[in-house]
Amino acid sequence: MATIRLGISSCLLGDEVRFDGGHKRDSSLVETVGPLVEWVPVCPEVELGLGVPREPMHLVRSDGEIRLVGTRSEKDHTDEMEAYARRRVAELVDHDLHGYVLKARSPSCGLVDVIPQIADGGCGRTHGRQIRRCAHRDVSRPARRGRGAVEGAGPPPSIPRARPRLPEVCETPTMSESPFELSSTFVHLGLGASATPVPDFEWSGEFLETYAKRFASDGDDGRLVCITPQSASWDVWERHPAGEELVVLLSGRSTFIQEVDGAGQRIELEPGQAFVNPTNVWHTSDVHEPGEALFVTPGRGTEHRPR
Repeated sequence: MATIRLGISSCLLGDEVRFDGGHKRDSSLVETVGPLVEWVPVCPEVELGLGVPREPMHLVRSDGEIRLVGTRSEKDHTDEMEAYARRRVAELVDHDLHGYVLKARSPSCGLVDVIPQIADGGCGRTHGRQIRRCAHRDVSRPARRGRGAVEGAGPPPSIPRARPRLPEVCETPTMSESPFELSSTFVHLGLGASATPVPDFEWSGEFLETYAKRFASDGDDGRLVCITPQSASWDVWERHPAGEELVVLLSGRSTFIQEVDGAGQRIELEPGQAFVNPTNVWHTSDVHEPGEALFVTPGRGTEHRPR
């Protein structure tokens, strides 16, 4: 039986190659699919020589063109990434790959729903820089959308391959046609009644800095909507100087505590119940039964202190 050879984003195999030195290991790929295929791992940023850890990058639409730039330095990596992608994709074609498994929404590897920061009033979603090059070089492996952390491209070898024309980058389905998990893709509510998904949200300092910079123009009116696990009692207090916070307990059982006039005001929540944390009021939580909660948070200027 012929070997099924698939290209894959290295971080999905557990390689610690992400900007923060972490990975996005997918156990179903490694443990279930892995024994059946030969993986050809790729990490554009590392192979480009950017190192680990490194400055995060994002896509910026400016003057009608998508550019790959550092989130802090604003260094433009577009040209070097394009040159790398041309060379690397030619090598991958020589490997006779049957398809690709890619990190969703990555600025280098994402198939679709890689949401660029808008510098000139544009809008829409796009591909990562390397997958754009793959798509135009190898049309026998049609790009297909994935959900969650992983995207796939290319049919298995047992399926006869057609040679369809790939759609233009801007002709991707709208977010309303593509459900996503609010526990990993948070949503930023901004001015003009806008709702912008923020994929693969992380609580790292670098990610939060990038998030704050991207939505700075919304000021105190911006809100972050997310679902987070409530697996253990909090070890910190927090407060939100920018506004009030809505909390909805979805499952489990928790007691939220607000510090009012120097005393702790306790609010016991059952699933489906909600309450509001007032502006600038310190609050924390005791978890009695693990579950999940939905937060609509004014993240700007949020402060923490040890409990």
